[in-house]
Amino acid sequence: MRKMKKILSVALACVLTLGLGACSGSSGGGTTSGAANSAAPAATEAGSSADSAGTTAAAAETKAENSDGPIIVGFLGWSSGADAMYGLVPQHLLETYFKKVNAAGGWLGREIDFRTYDISGLDGDFSEAVNAANKLIQSGAVAILGPSNSTQGAAVAELCNRAGVLHIPSSASQLVTVDDTGNVRPFTYRSGPVNTDQVVTMASYTYSELGNPKVAILYETTQVDTVDMAKAFKDTYTGLGGEIVAEATYQINDVEFRAQLTSLA
Repeated sequence: MRKMKKILSVALACVLTLGLGACSGSSGGGTTSGAANSAAPAATEAGSSADSAGTTAAAAETKAENSDGPIIVGFLGWSSGADAMYGLVPQHLLETYFKKVNAAGGWLGREIDFRTYDISGLDGDFSEAVNAANKLIQSGAVAILGPSNSTQGAAVAELCNRAGVLHIPSSASQLVTVDDTGNVRPFTYRSGPVNTDQVVTMASYTYSELGNPKVAILYETTQVDTVDMAKAFKDTYTGLGGEIVAEATYQINDVEFRAQLTSLA
């Protein structure tokens, strides 16, 4: 048990590295605000969630302690296409980190087998992330890092918590760490703040530090999080006394924004 806890504590050190590649995505079954409303009761129910996963976790710990082979750590990232930077940056940093770890003798004298998967699906597609997570879990991975998309992150979180596998996503939706019933997922640790917290800070900065300028909002409508973020910014900014002069939208695959920008201008 002590050895496994040491492994997981070292894995958690990867949170800061993974956070460098974090981006916003969609939530997996509702709005961020809905999850926020359930956060309070969820905290009180976290113990029961942890207890229900206890048997699986204990089995995983015993398996890891008794194994003499490599320690498998997985990474799920958007590592190709237009948003490749969100996956490649943390992937390369982690590859460099684990090379240093292995050169120094690994963890507990065991080499780290770092396995990466490109899961760059768009339009809410989470099948690639689910398939990759299942492969890692079946291979005996002790931790899965990523993804940065919240739709995929929520799906992977469900699998990891069912299997008792440590999950550290850079997804920014609260629904990655809180399930549909309002319970905190005991094995998932988000590596950054929720989207709406960041947007509220942005709105406050715009009003207070930028001199309360007139603001127009351009936001994406395919993913739930981006709609919530636009609403959070608007509510915060107008609540402070600011003025939103116009709004325009686009979809995730759009590449031409001339009409929206002309309208806003």
